[in-house]
Amino acid sequence: MEIGVTAPFVTAAVWILLFRKFPSWVSFFRLSGKLPTPLNKLWSGWTDCPYCGGFWVALLVRYLTGLRFLRLNGISPIVDWSLDALTVGFVTLLLIRTSDALAVAAGG
Repeated sequence: MEIGVTAPFVTAAVWILLFRKFPSWVSFFRLSGKLPTPLNKLWSGWTDCPYCGGFWVALLVRYLTGLRFLRLNGISPIVDWSLDALTVGFVTLLLIRTSDALAVAAGG
């Protein structure tokens, strides 16, 4: 088993872009008001929880780029993708919480 450290950083960056930066854009604010109720609930849940949103962003990052955190060989693809997304989601949560704490400590 090998560990690739790039995937959690990319996932954290995409999560911050999607759930912290996009909502501050005026055009996105108008678009988010037109979302159906179930999608609006999903959006608010993923915005509040970096682990939950990080899981789905990790799946998206792996699908689009092929970046993996855990390189598990000889295991079912469904289990491999699930374990990888769960661990990347957890590390993304740690990265975002750490960056938030550092921003508060720096006065930002």
